[in-house]
Amino acid sequence: MKTAFIILLVVHGAIHLVGFAKGFGFAEVSLIHGSIGRALGAVWLFAGLAFLAAAILLVPLVLALLDLRTTSFTSLYRREVERGLARRAPTTRITEADLAPLPQLVQTYLRRVGAVGRPHVRDVHARWQGEMKRKPGEAFMPITAEQHDFFDEPSRVFLMKARLHGVPFEGLHVYVGPSATMRVRVAGIIEVVDARGPEMNRSETVTLFNDMCLLAPATLVDADVKWQPVDARTVRATFTNAGNTISALLLFDESGDLANFTSNDRDQSADGKTYRTLPWSTPVREYEDYGGVRLPSRAEAVWTEPEGDYVYARFELMEVDFNGRARANPPSTFAQPVTPEQASAP
Repeated sequence: MKTAFIILLVVHGAIHLVGFAKGFGFAEVSLIHGSIGRALGAVWLFAGLAFLAAAILLVPLVLALLDLRTTSFTSLYRREVERGLARRAPTTRITEADLAPLPQLVQTYLRRVGAVGRPHVRDVHARWQGEMKRKPGEAFMPITAEQHDFFDEPSRVFLMKARLHGVPFEGLHVYVGPSATMRVRVAGIIEVVDARGPEMNRSETVTLFNDMCLLAPATLVDADVKWQPVDARTVRATFTNAGNTISALLLFDESGDLANFTSNDRDQSADGKTYRTLPWSTPVREYEDYGGVRLPSRAEAVWTEPEGDYVYARFELMEVDFNGRARANPPSTFAQPVTPEQASAP
């Protein structure tokens, strides 16, 4: 109903602008009978602009109301998060003994990020700002994103919002148990992508493990991972979750920080119907302190296509917390982008 009302306001405003054009002699308008002088044309202009302004002001309200629906992506995201947060967080802390079974490169990395002495990680919550594009050659569009991963019962929910030529888009990834979905809607209403099936399940398993390595490295002490050293700076990890098994290469820099993550088990799909298995990587840089944990603050998402590397996304980590700390300060999802100053505030 509200959407129809906005359309009515836009149409009404456009009609008044036509009357303005006739009154000032900018165009001959046969649809409007009778003469319209310049004075009346100015009135028509004012009325038309008023109708259009009202329509513009109503758009954010309508989008906010759409988010309140039980079937909105925001509502679906929050329900999955609340289900995970209802479980109790761990209290035991990671020790040097927990690191002993891991490859030396991974041990060094976990010490550098500050995992030792902190609680085992049951969940991680993060907010991002960045930019993405749908295919090579297109311009990037700005995005905001929020996600919550759980590791006691592995799951991942990721909610992204963006605008393309002024049109709002939102995407929702949900990976619970063995199954994953990726859905995209225009203006919160029209669903244009609904991807699911074995390719999505495997791809989201890669993404979950990528989150573990970059956002919550402490989870590597508890994860179902088989490690194989490759060379002085690289290890291969084979990760299994709920029957989905994937492999990835972890490349560390000379100081011991994780520099890149590469996997051949993630599939590229724009429509959720056709898939291409391509090398996927997430080079990272600029480690920063997030409440006592050192994590990469910037990362790219890259497909290695036959024509060359295609950087389709760039992310900046604005905020991160662990083990249900977000419950004490519930996020106002996407009210406005989080600034670096807000992210670093106590």
